[in-house]
Amino acid sequence: MIVDQEFYRPRPAAAVVVLGDTGEALLVRAVLESLGTAVFLHLIGTPQDFLRVIGQGDAAPRYTVICGHGDQTGLVFGEFGEGIDVTALERGSMPPAALTGRVDLPGKIVLSTACRTGSSAFAEAFLGGGVAAYRSGPSSSFPRCRRADSQSRALRWELQSTLQTPVPMFRCAPATRRGVVKADCRTRA
Repeated sequence: MIVDQEFYRPRPAAAVVVLGDTGEALLVRAVLESLGTAVFLHLIGTPQDFLRVIGQGDAAPRYTVICGHGDQTGLVFGEFGEGIDVTALERGSMPPAALTGRVDLPGKIVLSTACRTGSSAFAEAFLGGGVAAYRSGPSSSFPRCRRADSQSRALRWELQSTLQTPVPMFRCAPATRRGVVKADCRTRA
């Protein structure tokens, strides 16, 4: 049992699973913590580490956020040296078929920020592992020109909606002038 769940105001627990670059995952962690969530950060080193995390069973926290990159094959892991088991990978990525039968997250909620994990194959792999809900980014890549501020607002909305925590949201209208971005933010009524 997590100690924080026994406080006067219990804190929901969430896992942030980091595949590759940690920048996005640290943002997700900060947003979750600002919403009052106790966060477990899993810095994945090998494909087998990832399979252990998504196969935790009842020991896993209620919410899991997978942060990483995706391509047409699946979740991007990259290349590894000798001695690392890469049998679950195809061309450096883990396809949905490699997850089938290995996901064990009964009644949990999984969010994925990785591109191309919004396919029905990924959803079926996670739902087949007992998750209550699977939510991901689009099935195609995010446009390169997409702004970080709009992504962070969308992520905050998604996490807040998932956690059902009453936290004020902001509506920002960015305005660019001579290459400088300014934001006019107001609390949403």
